[in-house]
Amino acid sequence: MNNYPVWWDKSITVFNKFEHPTTHIIRWYKTILTDCFWKYTENQLTIGETVLETAVTLCRVPKSPMFRERYEWEQDLLATYLTTLDNEQFCTALGEPVMTADGIPEYCDFFTFGTGDIVIRGAVSDVVNEYVAGQRSSDLLTKYRRLQGCMVVQRCAVNTGEGRGNEHYLVKGV
Repeated sequence: MNNYPVWWDKSITVFNKFEHPTTHIIRWYKTILTDCFWKYTENQLTIGETVLETAVTLCRVPKSPMFRERYEWEQDLLATYLTTLDNEQFCTALGEPVMTADGIPEYCDFFTFGTGDIVIRGAVSDVVNEYVAGQRSSDLLTKYRRLQGCMVVQRCAVNTGEGRGNEHYLVKGV
């Protein structure tokens, strides 16, 4: 069993982006995770006589049985659509979660990390729908950059496996 440091005490909200390969309709899937580490850093990079300042947000997420590699997450999600929704149903969903018979949004139990996903510090109730003004991903980023911090994922690493200390997922972004 892993014992994560006490400073891994933040909640985060992950918005995974999925674009249907045929229709190009975009849907976002939200997952709230706990016991994460969040750090905002500013760096300076000197190239010759030019000094560049960069800001990076780093997040570490404890290993979870609900994590899927990006390709697995997309394949599973696409297979779900191919078996439960026809193209018309998918197009009319437009970012709204498809509800199961239990009233639970489909696919909310699994998450992944990939370039272009959004991570917000804290548990938020917002939804992302690219087709509704005020609910677009750009609206979400504008809101939370001012409030509590967020990032668009640029890099991620799966730091799990035998011989690892505290198995986790490392996410970096701006």
